[in-house]
Amino acid sequence: MNELAPVHDVSIVIPAHNAADTLEAQLDAIKASDAAWISEVVVVDSFSTDNTASLVREYSTKWPKVRTVKADRPGANAARNTGVAATTAEAVLLCDADDVVASTWSASLFRSLQEHDLVCGRYSLEELNDSATRAARGEVASTSPPPTGQLFGGIGGNCGFRRSAWNSLGGLREYHYGCDDAEFFWRGHLSGLAVGYEDDAVVHYRLRPGMRSLYRQQVTWSSGRALLFKEFGASGLMTRRSPAAALKAWAWLVVHLPDARSDDPTARGRWVRGLADAVGRVRGSIRHRVLFL
Repeated sequence: MNELAPVHDVSIVIPAHNAADTLEAQLDAIKASDAAWISEVVVVDSFSTDNTASLVREYSTKWPKVRTVKADRPGANAARNTGVAATTAEAVLLCDADDVVASTWSASLFRSLQEHDLVCGRYSLEELNDSATRAARGEVASTSPPPTGQLFGGIGGNCGFRRSAWNSLGGLREYHYGCDDAEFFWRGHLSGLAVGYEDDAVVHYRLRPGMRSLYRQQVTWSSGRALLFKEFGASGLMTRRSPAAALKAWAWLVVHLPDARSDDPTARGRWVRGLADAVGRVRGSIRHRVLFL
């Protein structure tokens, strides 16, 4: 592995679509840990119809490092790519407008980028979500360190990268099927870039409340995993379950159908996620022309 040159500064990019209700809390959190090596914070207004843009302009009067640019195409990854293209620092950190970074976040990623081309942190669910919402969502892999020796996908709302790595990978793919952040990091692995994980780089993640939101998000993720399998299955980075395991998953949904109306958020959330996963796999298999049931 080639020795990496020091990174002296970073830009922070935040995609924002109708984020006026949450964005200021995120900007406050970043400002609280401001440092000389943070050169700017670029908020990408992605077709917002609320006062997101005016909020950023007002915020920039008290913190001149903050500015806004407009996305010219829809989607979170399009906004991220637009934001990165508008920055000039040697490296870029990404976070989202509806989350809140921890006090250690930017310093941890900056430190790790001295030794890596790409780096991601982890999510924490406790601060921004009530117990019922957390119970319905169940375990989230991105809240824990990756298993030892296992290649891991990054988190679009909590990662950093050198500009040279971004350029060599051509940025994030702008499809809208979920799991696109994992795709970016896996391409980095396969390209021979130095990919790291930083446990102190914590982002307080805001879950989407309600079963309908949970269902839609899980369908998107599972559909996206079908595309990941199509693109990375041959490399061994991803496998699909057997037909027997798929049938078992559908049978579980039938047996546990009463959980769909349960008052217990854990039981109901588990069933909703199971249904959404099954539907997403079918949808992804059809959409991407790959068998991933």
